[in-house]
Amino acid sequence: MRKIWIVAVTAALALSLAACKSSGAKVQGGPTPAGTSTAAASPSPAPAAATPTDTGKAVPTTLDPCKLFTQSEASKLTGVTLGTVKTSSENGLKMCVYQKPGRSLTVQVAQAASVAQAQSEKDKLIAEAKSELNSQFPQFHPKLSALSGLGDAAENLTASGSAQGITLQTNALYVLQGTVGFDLVDLSINGGNVCKLPALKDAANTVLSRLP
Repeated sequence: MRKIWIVAVTAALALSLAACKSSGAKVQGGPTPAGTSTAAASPSPAPAAATPTDTGKAVPTTLDPCKLFTQSEASKLTGVTLGTVKTSSENGLKMCVYQKPGRSLTVQVAQAASVAQAQSEKDKLIAEAKSELNSQFPQFHPKLSALSGLGDAAENLTASGSAQGITLQTNALYVLQGTVGFDLVDLSINGGNVCKLPALKDAANTVLSRLP
């Protein structure tokens, strides 16, 4: 399960920077993901996750992220009507993205082989997240904070800032419950404000209530 919690935001930040570069601006920091087109004229939220390169010992899951948190719930959370739904399933990670130009909400879910393995990978993940986010995307001032009272473990990731025509905000929650890890990532690019933490925590509790 390594990296499944942070891949959504790191990929979103990288895709945003890639879109900015494609318009002719020079931005320092942040890699262009492999396969990202350089022909795009303007940034808009792409699916907020890339195929993870390392999911540890994730096992296939029957959980459906689009059912754990629905399109209508995503629209209510963000305060905008999110229409397009994109889904993917690979390497034990399932993803559901609700989006419109300038805004997206991503739900991802994965499952470890055991509770002990999930907890062990969580500790490794946090160390990696702090290092990767701050070294790759300092212009968006990412901040990762542990939360209590939500699942077995939870982390809140926020980032905001502007770089050469890109104004980005994100608020994300990453929750571990037993062998299941899931995330909710609210991303705004050149758009409105993302949802506040209390609302995001309520959304996470909705997902938790639907886990087996």
